[in-house]
Amino acid sequence: MRLDEPMRGSMRPARARMVGAGAVMACAALLACAAWLKPDPRGFGTHTQLTRGPCVFYFLTGVPCPTCGMTTSFAHMARLQVLRAVRVQPAGAALFVVVLALIPAGVFCVVAGRMPPVRVHPNWIAIPALILLVAGWVYKILVTL
Repeated sequence: MRLDEPMRGSMRPARARMVGAGAVMACAALLACAAWLKPDPRGFGTHTQLTRGPCVFYFLTGVPCPTCGMTTSFAHMARLQVLRAVRVQPAGAALFVVVLALIPAGVFCVVAGRMPPVRVHPNWIAIPALILLVAGWVYKILVTL
């Protein structure tokens, strides 16, 4: 193997640093936005502060959508109101923790010039995330109705 060839299965340092910096900036922007928003006391509708209209799914069906309450949950988590966030949308509270955990991983990429040494199969993330999203949706429907 030549020195100018990338190692198999790895990423060049410059690219790893760009990916890490992008992750840190995106996560920080998301968390800053959550801190700026005022949680809607109804447990949903906080997204309308971002000049978004009301939820069309809820308007048409009278049933909360799968992501109903996520923005409100993020706003509560940004204020360290964990119990309120979990009551509003458990999946949103869990996703907030994931976004928060991505910041040190991104910083690692920027500093080390490589991806973190942890390798996770996509199914180990996708399947539990889908289960959590569906469970959060069922919970939200039960609480709302």
